[in-house]
Amino acid sequence: KRQWLEYETKSLVPISPERQGSTEDISLPYSMELWRKAKTLNRDRSVLACTLAHLIAMKTLVGANEGDSLDNNGEDGGFDFILEDNVRALTGLTNSACECADRIWDTIEASNDAQSQCHMRYYGWLGSLPNISWIYENHIPRSAFNSEALRHTTVFPFPTSDDFELDSIDVSKSRMKEGQAKIQSEESLKDEAIPFSKPPQTPHFEKPGGTQAVWGTFAYTISPSAYRTLIHQLQNDVGSLMWKGKRMRAYQAKPIDKVLPRHIKSEFGPKSIHLPDRVAFVRAPMLGSLLHPHWEEGFCNSTELQYHLSHGGESSNSDNRANGSDVWDNIFLSEEEIRIINHRRKHGKWIHKGTMPKILGDEVVS
Repeated sequence: KRQWLEYETKSLVPISPERQGSTEDISLPYSMELWRKAKTLNRDRSVLACTLAHLIAMKTLVGANEGDSLDNNGEDGGFDFILEDNVRALTGLTNSACECADRIWDTIEASNDAQSQCHMRYYGWLGSLPNISWIYENHIPRSAFNSEALRHTTVFPFPTSDDFELDSIDVSKSRMKEGQAKIQSEESLKDEAIPFSKPPQTPHFEKPGGTQAVWGTFAYTISPSAYRTLIHQLQNDVGSLMWKGKRMRAYQAKPIDKVLPRHIKSEFGPKSIHLPDRVAFVRAPMLGSLLHPHWEEGFCNSTELQYHLSHGGESSNSDNRANGSDVWDNIFLSEEEIRIINHRRKHGKWIHKGTMPKILGDEVVS
């Protein structure tokens, strides 16, 4: 194989004057810097793959649209928003023919009435249990765009570190229980897949805070201008996609649910991202994620708390309204997912899809 000399490579791939990074990094063509860093990602390769998949989806969503509106992408047979394959839609909650669609329209109308122009809009989101409580009890009453409750849905801006500081919350310190951070950092260095038979320890948070209050990009839309500026940044800064600390043995990919909000807030202002208090989509229960299996139980618990705080429970099942677990009664679930929910209600424990046949089989035998 021919070895390309450094001067030949640079002559074939011009280096943009807008490149960002260290002197050593910007002396290389973008593709070379990306390859040298990405080949050390280990398990985080799947995180980078997820980010790239979202970028392709955004390109399809935006298409040839040159405007700034989020609501013109669906014209001429296009698409209105992006959904991951791990979401489930709300249904059967009211007398409406389509509860999910009603919530989407309520969110769009409330967002369009906001004084700040929206460049990214969530239709589903999550967070840790303390952060979700803080968002509904502190952030929404203080920062909502339509706080007068003129609509069924209240829209509010993406929480920032400044919002945490208003409640004297120190965002510089980890809010996991003692020992949790060490467990997570050690797991991130392992390259092997985590078997379902021995799931990692689920992180537990005691207080609100952290670098970001909202998790997930499983249901959202983005403006064409936000997409174009995002691509421009990523094409000139590999560090926007991955990073490595001084004591880290390998690079780690930045997840898309952190890349997107950070860029849009920096480019268009802290109130350019809108979120609804009543989501239209939730994450499916206990899918057996290969990206973050240790967060699965936390996702489910956060979904229940989010539903409880936003509605207080709207179904007729009064036994489950106190903790929000009746949310699963109002979501379109597969038969396997219904069995997972029934097992949780009967035994008080969550099980993964990958372990369900064995667990249910043992219960039949016993």
